[in-house]
Amino acid sequence: MKEKRIYEKEQHENRTMVQLLSFRQGREIYAIKIHSVREVIDSIAITPIPLVPLYIKGVINLRGNIIPVVDLNARFYGDKGEIIKTTSIIVIEVPFEEELVTIGLMIDAVKEVLMFPEEEIDPTPDFGTNIRTDYISGVARHEDNYLIILNVNSVLDIAELSEFTCEAAIVGE
Repeated sequence: MKEKRIYEKEQHENRTMVQLLSFRQGREIYAIKIHSVREVIDSIAITPIPLVPLYIKGVINLRGNIIPVVDLNARFYGDKGEIIKTTSIIVIEVPFEEELVTIGLMIDAVKEVLMFPEEEIDPTPDFGTNIRTDYISGVARHEDNYLIILNVNSVLDIAELSEFTCEAAIVGE
């Protein structure tokens, strides 16, 4: 049986389309390009790690793999995110030093998968957002709002995360 893959871009009516997974974090609607999403899971038990920044919520055990979880509320706004009924973890894979690193993003609620023509995604604005502009790869108009498309490589500084999770593992021994 051949594995079905989801691709970030596809041709549709002679236009290049970009697939995005949208989600709510606080009062904002964000999105990430679908090519980095491995799966979405309901919030499961997160084991805290000592001596890490506030935005590292802890780790989860996902089918035998230990995965660090980043609390996007803490990363963006400096406040600990609360686990509520709609809290989910988006498990993503991002490249780092010629490998794919798996990380969980704790978010308030998953919305939907959207398709946008590439030319309708505007560049990062210089102002008007509640988060650092280097976290944003673009914006797109969706319904009556703007959808903020995240640059996951910037939001998830993998070198920084690796440093803290390795230190925590050493301390925990």
